[in-house]
Amino acid sequence: HLVNGDVNRFKQLGIIIGLTGEEAFKLIPFDRLRDRYRIKGGSEEEGRLLAIIAQIARTAKEGTAGLVGEIFDLYADQAGENLDDLNKLLQAFSYFVRVVNFHHDFESMVLEGDIGQVNNEAYFVSLRDLRRTIEIVKKNFAKRVDIKTAIAQAVKRRYYNRLNPEDKGRVRELMQTHRIIS
Repeated sequence: HLVNGDVNRFKQLGIIIGLTGEEAFKLIPFDRLRDRYRIKGGSEEEGRLLAIIAQIARTAKEGTAGLVGEIFDLYADQAGENLDDLNKLLQAFSYFVRVVNFHHDFESMVLEGDIGQVNNEAYFVSLRDLRRTIEIVKKNFAKRVDIKTAIAQAVKRRYYNRLNPEDKGRVRELMQTHRIIS
């Protein structure tokens, strides 16, 4: 019923399924999103919703459904009442993917001895660090700090500020690679 005889919708669905996989596609909460934004099946707004989800799937891949659901739950107040609000929120979530990827690479650099050779006690990170970073972002975002600035502040606070001086350059490069800072 999502295609509704529309070639563009068919293309959007192809993009989403191609990037997420068929099983992950089934988990995307389309009904919940349609209910929240009062979108009628077959409407132009439903087509916009598909385009928004396709854009997000380009970043999140098979994690699209979980990430949409999680971000939607955590940021329900900011999700607003129309698709433009949802689009802004979901675009912001592409920054969350950057943070997750940064966290993984930071952790790998520590485990491989690329950073923290002098003293790495404070360098070991866990999912708790990632969660706290996202909580900082959430607080700042709620205060109307733009998402890019909120992400940069949180990563600096949770990761960069704990570094020994000899490792700051490498981690700054990693932050730039993940487009957390310019």
